[in-house]
This record gives sequence, structure tokens and C-alpha cells, in this order.
Amino acid sequence: MKGGEEELYLAFRYSSLLLKIDRDGIVFETLGPENYTFPEITPRDGGVYSLPPLDEYPVGALDIDVDENHVYVLYSGKKMDGGFLSRFRSPESAVEKITHSDRVFIYNRVTGDFVREITLPLAVNKFKVAGPKVYLYRTIDESYPSLYTFEKSEVVGF
Repeated sequence: MKGGEEELYLAFRYSSLLLKIDRDGIVFETLGPENYTFPEITPRDGGVYSLPPLDEYPVGALDIDVDENHVYVLYSGKKMDGGFLSRFRSPESAVEKITHSDRVFIYNRVTGDFVREITLPLAVNKFKVAGPKVYLYRTIDESYPSLYTFEKSEVVGF
């Protein structure tokens, strides 16, 4: 979730849906290039919902940020099927890996039109744009969490 005083942008963990909402309601909704909606989940006893089967439904948005012209969605697209899980020592390691990505979808902030996908120089779990800089936060394959700083023009291309 990200927004300013008059608008709110929402991206979802188990869907490719992106919403822009303002005081008047939904301004746009787009499923982006991956084009998948929310998983259909039947509640357990007592009306409790749980995660969708991770071997059937990919992880969607990991993070979202907005600048003057664009909405940036850090997107996973990974599923945790048996082949994926077998490469890790523990389920926790697999979850850590699946919640990092080098894929960012860029949308027009006003219309919601998909602009393009970029590939980051490394897989991260947080992506932030601040003026001319891009900040990438990574917690895997390092001895401690790391924050990387790049020029926005190097990473995004504009």
C-alpha cells in the first residue's frame, strides 16, 4: 500500500492486481502483464481463511512505491512447488527466497497503463524510489541485511 494525501495504490501478495483509489473511489484497476486475479479459497471452520496453495498460485507483489509519474511494483511471480522446495534445506529458506525478486513492473501513475518490466541488478524484498535514487533492501545470501543505493536512471532507465 502506498499513497499520498489524495490517492492510495494497492498491490496484493497473491494477485497481480493493482488498484488506485482516491476520495471518489476506484480510479483504475489493472491485472498487469501477469493477468491473474485473487485465488479462490474456501474458508476453514469458523470462517478462517489461510494462504492459497503456494504450489498452485504464485506470489504477487512484494513491495510498491510511487514517484511523480510512475507506480513501481516489486513482483515475485514464483510458486513453491515440489521442485522449488527441494532446492532448500528448510521451508523457511524457501519462503525467504520466494519473497525476493529482481522483477519490477512499472505503471503510469495516472492511467494505470503498464509501461514496462525492468530487471534489478539483484533480487531484493524492498524497492524504494526517492528522487534521483533507488534503494534496494536484501536479506538473503548475505551475512546480514543489506541496503544498496543506485542512481534511478541506472536502474529504471528514466
